[in-house]
Amino acid sequence: AEPRAAAAPDAGVALAPGWLAHHAGACDFVLVTCAREGDVARAREALGVIASAVLSAPPGPRRHALRFTVFCNHVAAKVLKRSMRRLMDMAWGRFGGEDLVVYFDATWPDRVPEAAKQHLMLFKPCATVKLFLPQILDPTIRWAVYLDTDVVFAADPAVFWLGAVGTLAAAGAAVAAAAEHGDVAQSSWTWRRWFCRRPASSG
Repeated sequence: AEPRAAAAPDAGVALAPGWLAHHAGACDFVLVTCAREGDVARAREALGVIASAVLSAPPGPRRHALRFTVFCNHVAAKVLKRSMRRLMDMAWGRFGGEDLVVYFDATWPDRVPEAAKQHLMLFKPCATVKLFLPQILDPTIRWAVYLDTDVVFAADPAVFWLGAVGTLAAAGAAVAAAAEHGDVAQSSWTWRRWFCRRPASSG
């Protein structure tokens, strides 16, 4: 989604310094995850998505930094915080930690328009977050690719991002969606679970 004017996140936990600083050529991805005490599977899945991006990126210095915004609730934020150090260490070993920026934000409901907040109460927590990305994303992010937490990267995330955004811009569109492929998702289930366990094993 291409965000319109929005207030910059003023709270959350930044896992790399200078989150709000401009990262020239950054590839922006968005995840949404909520968890509850005793059931943090979705938060672990979000970590698995980011881990797969790190492991699928070519080693060495990157031309395009990978930047992830994770909208979550406070329970999921705790899980992310406990596991993030291992993920950043993985990035340093792969291509340098400065080329991976992860920000998770549990204060996003404060930026949802008042007229729309009533809709948040009609569904499970986080179920409608993607509808409000233009309002809650940092305004410096012009293009972002939203990812479900049940996917993994199998190739360079920058190539995927540039292809998706390039196609969208060329079409003059503001939003696009990709169909799911059940046959691929089913065959990769074990692989995805392996990714999800790796960065979150300590949390």
